[in-house]
Amino acid sequence: MQQIFTPELLVKHLYNETTTKEVEIINEAIAKNATLKQEFNRLQTAKNALNEDDGELPKASTIENILSYSKQQHVSEVE
Repeated sequence: MQQIFTPELLVKHLYNETTTKEVEIINEAIAKNATLKQEFNRLQTAKNALNEDDGELPKASTIENILSYSKQQHVSEVE
């Protein structure tokens, strides 16, 4: 069975909202797939940047990164 990893599933994984089975599958896929690992690392960096401000408004650069990522994902889906 081929598993499709969406950004939403990776975000769930970042926030420990995945099942034990999903964790196993995701961790294995990240270890084997450099592109997936890179995407996961980008999401993790964004999450960490948001957590750094202790609930304050995110930095402008953080918002720019999120918007850029979102735009990139939208373009990928359209193509």
